[in-house]
Amino acid sequence: MLLRRELSRFVGTAFVQFCCALLFASLDSSRAAVPGKASAATFEKDVLPILKNYCYDCHGDGANKGKIAFDEFKSHEELIAQRELWANALKNTRAELMPPEKKARPSAAEQRVLEKWIKSVVFQVDPQNPDPGRVTVRRLNRVEYHNTIRDLMGFDFKVEEELPPDDSGYGFDNIGDVLTISPLLLEKYMEAAEKITAAAVPRQGRVPAEALLIDGEPRRGQGRLGGERTSFYEKATLTRTFNAPHEATYRVDLTFDVIGQFEFDPGRCHVVLKVDDAEVWTNDFKWHDSKKFNFQVEQKWKAGKHTIGLEVSAHAG
Repeated sequence: MLLRRELSRFVGTAFVQFCCALLFASLDSSRAAVPGKASAATFEKDVLPILKNYCYDCHGDGANKGKIAFDEFKSHEELIAQRELWANALKNTRAELMPPEKKARPSAAEQRVLEKWIKSVVFQVDPQNPDPGRVTVRRLNRVEYHNTIRDLMGFDFKVEEELPPDDSGYGFDNIGDVLTISPLLLEKYMEAAEKITAAAVPRQGRVPAEALLIDGEPRRGQGRLGGERTSFYEKATLTRTFNAPHEATYRVDLTFDVIGQFEFDPGRCHVVLKVDDAEVWTNDFKWHDSKKFNFQVEQKWKAGKHTIGLEVSAHAG
């Protein structure tokens, strides 16, 4: 329950951040540059002479071809604020569509002055601090959401059954400007988060299967070994067969209790673990007054039967 609650809280927080991002984007895009006195002075000094020399024949002094006359605006500030007009002027002068053919054209230096002024003053373009424009915060469409959940959670979420169809624009359903989030869709995403976590996140810890091998019957004449005690000086053998259900890495846990007598005994014993008659682990034990030892041995086994043997003998050295 805790994981589901935290995931829902994360979705809600993300939505709040998403809304804030949209709000900030709207505020930034609504700030239009207002030309000041400095811009008007620059216009009058650098740009107005170019317009009078090359544009007023058609767009000033009483002429307004294309319904454009530069000298009909009430102030320079009002003229500078006409962004669409200056965008067309920049495009047409670059393409040498304006001034028309057979009319005098501005020199390359004058053309650069005009282009630089339009970019820096009218459109506020700063080469040292470029502005990429409005960036849409987009969400995943249904196909992208399905693929993301599958890759991250390993769960095949049925988006066609749980989420409504995406809006489309220009024939595509992955355009950020049309992928809106309505209150209903937000509720659907919240429900989807609950269903995905319920199906993909385990509610209980995974416990590996265990097989306990104890109290084996010792072989005759070779001592006693199993759940009972055996002496350091008495050779003993225990063999068990384990049927591995599938190929995997298995862990063999070994637990030994060394229980010494009241008096110290210098004797030592040698213990060997064999798997399929191959020695995989060995250890020597000395005298201890009731001490427990735990060991773990990992083995990669194929599916099928495997023989596990434990041998105890007196230390040869």
